[in-house]
Formats: sequence, C-alpha cells, structure tokens
Amino acid sequence: MDITPFLNRSGSEPLYQQLYAFFKRSIHSGHIKPGTKLPSKRMLSKHLNISLTTVEHAYEQLAAEGYLL
Repeated sequence: MDITPFLNRSGSEPLYQQLYAFFKRSIHSGHIKPGTKLPSKRMLSKHLNISLTTVEHAYEQLAAEGYLL
C-alpha cells in the first residue's frame, strides 16, 4: 500500500490532523480495506519526514474513533 499523503506544512491545520483525515478518507473511500495493517509509526514518520509524535497522535485519534483496533 502506498501511503504518501500531501501534508501542508505551512497551513494552519496541525500535521497530525491532516494525517488523521487522510487515513479516515482512505478508509471511507475503500482505498484502505478493513483489516489492513497500517505502516508502523516509526516507518511512517521516517517516510513522511515528520515526528513520531505526530504519527502517534493521528493513530490515537483513529483508534479513539474506532478506525483502528
């Protein structure tokens, strides 16, 4: 699975919210199927050149809303 969202680093929306919204849209559109394993936090933070904390916050929000197990 290719996970390369566009993140607007100069915008007002925090990066973790942009990442969360990307995954949520991808799930709703069917691009990410139920049961699909998402990339590890460390791998994704390195791939996107963002902090591990940013990815953790996005994943925590997805989990809190029931998108992740």
